[in-house]
Parts: sequence; C-alpha cells; structure tokens
Amino acid sequence: MSYLVLSVQNIKHYIGERLLFSLPGAELYRGDRIGIVGVNGAGKTTLLRVLAGLAAPDEGSVAAHGSRFFMSQMEGSDAVYLTDNTGYSGGERVRARMAAAMAERPDLLLLDEPASHLDDETRGALLQFLKRFPGALLLISHDRYLLDELCGEIWELADGQVTRFSGGYTDYQDAKRAKFESDMEAYAAYTEKKRQLLRAAEGQHAAAERFQNGPMTPFYRGKGRAVEKKAQALRTRIEKLPEAARPRELGRIRVDFDPRELPVSRVPVRVERLHLAPFGRVLLEDVSFSVASGEKVAIVGKNGCGKSSLLEHILRGGEGVTLAPGVRFGYFSQRLDALDDNKTLLENVMSTTRHPESFVRLNMSRLWIRGEDVHKKAGVLSGGERVKGCLAKLYHSDANFLLLDEPTNFLDVYAMQALQEALEAYPGALILVSHDRALREAVCSRELDLFTETAKV
Repeated sequence: MSYLVLSVQNIKHYIGERLLFSLPGAELYRGDRIGIVGVNGAGKTTLLRVLAGLAAPDEGSVAAHGSRFFMSQMEGSDAVYLTDNTGYSGGERVRARMAAAMAERPDLLLLDEPASHLDDETRGALLQFLKRFPGALLLISHDRYLLDELCGEIWELADGQVTRFSGGYTDYQDAKRAKFESDMEAYAAYTEKKRQLLRAAEGQHAAAERFQNGPMTPFYRGKGRAVEKKAQALRTRIEKLPEAARPRELGRIRVDFDPRELPVSRVPVRVERLHLAPFGRVLLEDVSFSVASGEKVAIVGKNGCGKSSLLEHILRGGEGVTLAPGVRFGYFSQRLDALDDNKTLLENVMSTTRHPESFVRLNMSRLWIRGEDVHKKAGVLSGGERVKGCLAKLYHSDANFLLLDEPTNFLDVYAMQALQEALEAYPGALILVSHDRALREAVCSRELDLFTETAKV
C-alpha cells in the first residue's frame, strides 16, 4: 500500500507583484524520487522551503502526512559559503549535514544541492544512500548524473510555472527538445500559412484597385467590389488563424575574462619546498611545482585534504611561494564571501572595477543578471545568483591569474557551460579546484594530486 507523505493544493508564491511559482497540485508517496530544475534565481529554493513547511505559500496549501527533513543549500550557521574557522572543508561540512539527515529517518527528505562541494568518492556514497533511502525524496540539483540515477520525475520551474516531466534528467531534456521542435514546426506552419494568405489578400486588393481605377462602368465597379470582398475574406481568415507563438529559446549566457595585461614572466607562480599546516594539521610537506604563463592547472584531492588552504596560501604569497612581477590574482572562493551582503549586486561589482556602470550592466546581463536584479541585496541571493555575482565581480577586475575554488557549485547547467567556455578561452594562467571532472578535463592541461604521502612535483 502506498504511503502518502505530502499533498499540495494550488499553491502560488509571489515576490512583490511577480509570481515566483505556481504548482496546481501534487501528491508525493514513499519511494518517490523527484528532481527540481531551473535557471538560477527561478525560485527553486523558495519552492523547496514551502514544501518543507519552512515558508507559507501566498495561496493554496501544503499538507505533510509524515516527518520532513530539509537540508538547505546555504542558510544558517552551518552554511558552506560562510567563513569557517574550524578548518573543515565545504565537503566535510556537507557530509556532516547528510549524517544528520540519515539519523532523522524522515518520511520526506528535501535536499538543496546536496552534491555541491563533494569529491567523487563522497558523491558516490551520497548516491548509494539516496538510492537506499525508503522515504520520498525531493532534491534541487544541477548534477545531471545524480538526477538520471535517482529520479523518476523532473519538475521544471520556469516563468513562474512548475511543469512536470516523467523520467530522469535525460528524459526531461529529450522531452523539452521534442516539444521545442514540435512548437517550431507549428510556428513555421502558422507563419507560412499567414504569409500565403497575406500575399493572396494583397493580390486581390491590388486587383480590386485596378478594377476601381478602370472605366467607370457598372461591370468594373461590381467586379472591383467583388474582388475587394475576397480580399477582406482573406484578411478575416488571417485574423481567425489559430496563433502559434514562436517558442522561446533560452538565451545564451556569456562569461568573459579579459585581463588587461598578462605577466611578462614565463613562470608567474612558483612553489618550492612548501610546508603547509593550518590549524596545526600537516597538509603538505616539501612540495614543489610551478605554473607557466598561460598554463591551466587543476589541483585534485579528497574533501578536507587542503586544496582550499593551498589556494589561499598562494593568494597571500606565503612562505615557499614566489610570484613574478605583475601577477594580479583573481580569487574565487567556494565560501562565496567576495560579496558584501548589505550592498546590491551592482554596488559590489562597481566597488572593485575601473569600468563604467554601463559596461558593467551590459556584461552582468550576459550572466542573466538583468533589470532590477542588479539592485538585489547580496544577502538575499540564491546560491547560483551569488556565484554569478562573484564571477561578475571577478571578471570586471584587473586579474591576470585566476585562482578558482569550486566555481561551479550552485550554478545551473547553462551557466556551467558558459563558464567552461570562458575558462577555455582565457589567455592567462589559472589554478582550478573543482570536483566537476568534465570541467577539469575541458579546461586544464595538467592535474596535480599533491595531497598524498609521496607527492612531490
């Protein structure tokens, strides 16, 4: 017998006058696996909070028929983007929060980006736990593999509406593509029929004018009126054609890193016999490596091994690190603490750039930070919006060497692809820490696993 854990009745939620989302109705039963997708800022986290009972919908109702456990993306004192002085990595903190979820044994588990910050091994363990979890699962994720492996249904949040698709992420993409192609065919047929009728109406109208401009005889006047009547009938047919709107293609996101001046040295960063032991914990011992001009290097290793600490040590030019003249670092922290929560997105970017506001706003629009969104306070942003804000601030700076610590966490698939293309085209050198293997392989020419007992490069 199926066990009902959640029922939804005609819920709507607004931000001011704008409809953030509408979900006519849904029932969730034990064993259901539902993925929620949509672009950054669409309202996915707010929807999940409403379903978790942490926020009330403006209309409709949500009824729980069992216990619920909600794991937030980045809220509360344990938020992974906040500065943490414990020495624990983002992945270690996420694992601790998942352990708390397991201990609760809820009937409904609601997860907001659970795979963010996790290394490959921990992602695999998370997947196996979620497969074994007996209750219902609702998760927001941009991890296509996770969605395909887990989900039997995808909810897409777009333009204020929740649309449900059967199957995993690949099935959802196939269905979206098939619908787009069908809508394009319907639109093409509509526009072609309208064009034919317009051309015919114009021909009939021109003929009517010729008759009316001919000899002023009853025959010509009658013929002109008859032909004009046909032209009017064609116009009426055009007006009554079932309209087919052109299907909207999701706009293309662009991320541009354009350093004004690259370092002259052939080796802008050199690390020699580095000993790294933050918080009294030895991470690296006698490690050496260098990064050549224009080289793109990935640093890999398990959660908690010290990758973020290494990037921060290089950023400070700490002991054992030699920087060539002219190196200007651009640092992306996985804590997303580059933004002042009390300032708007635009104010944050303008505070560290030499570019005029018109140029900045144009480039922010390419990240889909548009219109009034530039005036959002950083403190109210979703994870993906915050990442885009940090990226906007970074690529409007004068940085010519990038240090990137998990830049794809919380990004939607469109923004992830745009970032990948931008880093591939970036002319300067960079060091990348990312658990996204596809990103590492596409961008970097070399991977360094420094965090082993025998590692010396």
